[in-house]
Amino acid sequence: MNHLSVALCCGLVLGCGDDDGIRDAGRGAAEDGAVEDGAVQDSAVDAEGDGGIVDEAPLVLCGFTVTPDGITGYLGVVPNTDESTRLDLGEAVASPDIGTCTVAEGSVFVSGRESPEITRYNIDPDTLEITQAGRFSMSGVGIPALAGRPGTIQVVSESKGYYLDEGSLQAVVFDPSLMEIESTFSIDAMDAGDGSRVTLSPNFQEPGRVMMVGTYARDGVSLKLLRVGFIDTETDAVTTTDTTECGCSDTIQATDGTLYLAAHSNAVASHRTGREGSFEPCMVRILPGADTFDPTYLVNPAELTGTPVTASIVNGGGSVGYVVAYDEALIPIADDAAAFEVTQAAAWRLYRVPNLDDPEAGSATLVNGVDPGTSFLSVYSIDGRPHLALPADRFSETPIFEIAETELTPRLTAPGFLQFAQRLF
Repeated sequence: MNHLSVALCCGLVLGCGDDDGIRDAGRGAAEDGAVEDGAVQDSAVDAEGDGGIVDEAPLVLCGFTVTPDGITGYLGVVPNTDESTRLDLGEAVASPDIGTCTVAEGSVFVSGRESPEITRYNIDPDTLEITQAGRFSMSGVGIPALAGRPGTIQVVSESKGYYLDEGSLQAVVFDPSLMEIESTFSIDAMDAGDGSRVTLSPNFQEPGRVMMVGTYARDGVSLKLLRVGFIDTETDAVTTTDTTECGCSDTIQATDGTLYLAAHSNAVASHRTGREGSFEPCMVRILPGADTFDPTYLVNPAELTGTPVTASIVNGGGSVGYVVAYDEALIPIADDAAAFEVTQAAAWRLYRVPNLDDPEAGSATLVNGVDPGTSFLSVYSIDGRPHLALPADRFSETPIFEIAETELTPRLTAPGFLQFAQRLF
């Protein structure tokens, strides 16, 4: 993989401190054999090749594969998480235009990446056949292209959903059942007003409101600013809260609803190399139902692992979290290294934080059985248990492991770079 392709991936998953051109370059190339834009396979998606009946709710997988020329997104479905399970891309919906996915109301909603469209797909739980069930375009409301970032589609009921557009700073209200736009309203309260670029991702829900997480960058440098916007799902009123204690965050929502926001590896790598305006590892939170950051909570994840370059936060269920830390004994960091060179180096180790509510210095534990890798680790809750997604070298595939305490059990492997995994029901 060349540096362009690496940067393309970073642009889709970072969202702060990356160059503006990264996300948009080279999007037109699709892998050989990919389904044409918008096409849906006539046959069922059968990961094990037997066309049999599925005993549990199908598992929806979304991600992208990378070639030196560009990115191809995919939407696929598998019957289980067994280690032998594989998703055949020839039986998935694949297109350069697939951005991000979300599951709601028994359907999968997919945003475009080249087009300003959202498409709804239905999945037959018995045959795993994927069929297109609706589509609408947002070109008529002044949105020429979508960001394709996780969490930009929020479905709050069978008759109401939002698309949160960071480019035009507006929320598009749509009917998920009719797949029609109902209205729009401004979310310009998420604009910092200082000329910086805002990224809205990921975003979350709790009863009665959607929570937008805004991170900010200027001239390619992440800012020490986080803003969370709250949309009242009844009135569409928007309120916000800020903190300047942290920035460029990965964000998780714990099972009790708490939001934990920790500086991304991109920001921490910039700090390690002394980039102007960068900042040290940090983590903040918003408690369930609260409308401000918790003033009593500011954690330096590096103190938990004992490793200076510690970043990100992924969900482990309950108050358990996971962070990644760079091992300079494996690959030293050059003083003039670019942030993406650090985040892409296979020198990041996974640590378990047993209690995010009350973290103590040195409390994080190295997870056994995980080879050092890049910083792009993700954890998905599948069947109520945390599963680690660990992209392989050059993003050729993403092995998934079930996590139990500090041990890992191999499960299925997804193609390319996995961005989303959730049961249909």
